Amino acid sequence: MKILNSKCIVPERRRGACIIRHENLKSIEGRLYKMKKVVYTKQAPQTIGPYSQAIVANGFLFVSGQIPVNPANGEISTDIKKQTEQSLANVKAILAAEGSTTADVVKTTIFIKNINDFTLIGGASIC
Repeated sequence: MKILNSKCIVPERRRGACIIRHENLKSIEGRLYKMKKVVYTKQAPQTIGPYSQAIVANGFLFVSGQIPVNPANGEISTDIKKQTEQSLANVKAILAAEGSTTADVVKTTIFIKNINDFTLIGGASIC
């Protein structure tokens, strides 16, 4: 492995595959590589596991799935409508941390536990 600096690790050539951890562009053997950036905001719940709230990579913002935890007090409502609204508020906070809005979203996926709640969840405004 070549260590370019304390944040950037690039495996030796393996069919062109590179993993780079840095926020800037780096030139490696004449090629430019855009690094990924970890996104974090206190306006959304902290992650519980070994993942990030979001990652910026090659001009795209990938937001992790959000649960309906209120970041201010750690509470979760028992009302499905309020849970949906809180989950979306968490997504919007992460988008805002990178200067984006829901108008910039290309795809979303919503997982629901009870199909009977679909009409309640469908009423929430995503964009």
